[in-house]
Amino acid sequence: MTKPTQELNETPVRYFIAVKLSDDAKKEIRNVFGPLLGNIDGRAVPDEGLHLTLKFLGGLSEEKIESAKKIVSEAAAEFSSFRVSLGKTGSFPARKPKVLWAGVRKGREELAALSKFVSLRAKESLGIPKDSKEFIPHITLCRLSSKRAPKDFYSLRFISSFTAEKLFLIRSELHLSGARYRDIFAAKFPNSRGEASQ
Repeated sequence: MTKPTQELNETPVRYFIAVKLSDDAKKEIRNVFGPLLGNIDGRAVPDEGLHLTLKFLGGLSEEKIESAKKIVSEAAAEFSSFRVSLGKTGSFPARKPKVLWAGVRKGREELAALSKFVSLRAKESLGIPKDSKEFIPHITLCRLSSKRAPKDFYSLRFISSFTAEKLFLIRSELHLSGARYRDIFAAKFPNSRGEASQ
């Protein structure tokens, strides 16, 4: 039996299915949120880590990675590309926050439907239980060391929008310096430009 990848490597490895942000959306986050970082006791997520997680899969064996790729392909084939626009900020939990995030205005319904689809398939083919918490589409911006955020953070607003054209299977490696991300597989929605998958 193939061992889970995290057992073959001392560095903890996790996988998740997500929609990635456009370069313009990342740039706006840097410009709007960046000036506050000097007043925040925490670790900001790097540009390559800015995404909308649809389903966290955890550690996977090589065999299950192939099954996860199939889930991404099936989900991309089931849905069409759609517009996503960023919105107001928030935190988890609301009091004594550990995570600061940017929310979504347009595209919430599509993201929720995608999350429901991949969650069901992950349960069926990977044995991963459905999430007990309500799905709230968000982009993690910062993980706090203290449980306090600058008041100005909650008045920030983002206005960028982009077309979600691909669905990604992403690998996260947890290092002392923070998480490092690598795209493992991507599939395009049918009416996106280019080929159906890569």
